[in-house]
Amino acid sequence: MRSPAFKVAPAVLSVAEILSQLGKFNDALTLSLARLYENLTGKAFETSSALTAAGYVPTLTDEIDRAVMPRIRRLIPEDNGHGHECHSITVRSTHRFGPKGWYLVVELQFEFFYTMALDFLDELKKKRRTVYPIVRDLLVLVLRSGKVLGMMVDELYEWLCPYEEDAFDDEEDQKTYKRDRDLSLARYHYHIRNIASLGERERRAMLKQARLRFRGLRKKTLTTEQRDLITSLLKLACLCLVKQHEDLELLPIENEENPPESSFGVLWGSQDSFADWYFEAMNDQWGNSGPPRMRIVVRNRNDLARVRIILRTILLLQEVWYKHDALRT
Repeated sequence: MRSPAFKVAPAVLSVAEILSQLGKFNDALTLSLARLYENLTGKAFETSSALTAAGYVPTLTDEIDRAVMPRIRRLIPEDNGHGHECHSITVRSTHRFGPKGWYLVVELQFEFFYTMALDFLDELKKKRRTVYPIVRDLLVLVLRSGKVLGMMVDELYEWLCPYEEDAFDDEEDQKTYKRDRDLSLARYHYHIRNIASLGERERRAMLKQARLRFRGLRKKTLTTEQRDLITSLLKLACLCLVKQHEDLELLPIENEENPPESSFGVLWGSQDSFADWYFEAMNDQWGNSGPPRMRIVVRNRNDLARVRIILRTILLLQEVWYKHDALRT
């Protein structure tokens, strides 16, 4: 059988035209990269013959990384105080080019997941009546802000085990689940959800009142650890009111990636069967999909400020979630 004859069509563009188009693209690329450098640093990038020899793109990307990344990494403490030998968050950057030009992507990788159990609120209300309203109001401001990268009690119960008949081995298990779930949700709603939805002015007034109450406490009322924890919770509530969170431009996660929502969880009971289910499910999630990542697009200094705010918020979330047991004593 004879092979079919192939005809080679003449090129639509000549070699000179192709080189010209490549040159124009390279000029646009370099101009976009130089504009990103200026938007992030506030300074125009100075060109030189040495720069031309080294190459614009690698030199400019290195300069951008040197100008931006130390300011972000500086926020991460050398010792996170959690007993871990490595940072709780890893930060790295990548450069990309898209329809809007050159941009930087700052990736935050979460190395651990954190869990807070709110059942200490019942005991706190009984025995520490001056401390309870401070902690409750600050938790309301944080947990209902929409800025916590995690699942609240009601969302977590639905994720662990939807209330469906085929999800249980027998009727008794279903009844036990319903009883425990309803009890936990009732306590969660009593302390956190029964506070009416507040506008920005009311939230700021609540924050101010909590701060004044905290300052008015006698020194002997709280241990040093408890006072430090509430101070961190106060800072966290302040950051959760910052509007710049809402302007973050995030790259979508891949299908098989672990979402940032797996970084924090809010349970009601600290030592019930649901807590065991949660830890087992999270260990499986992390084992199968790896650490969660958040990829933030950075195009200018305002975006850089947003990255610093979200990183401060996440670090405070980790601190409060990790040390919240101090309020049980």
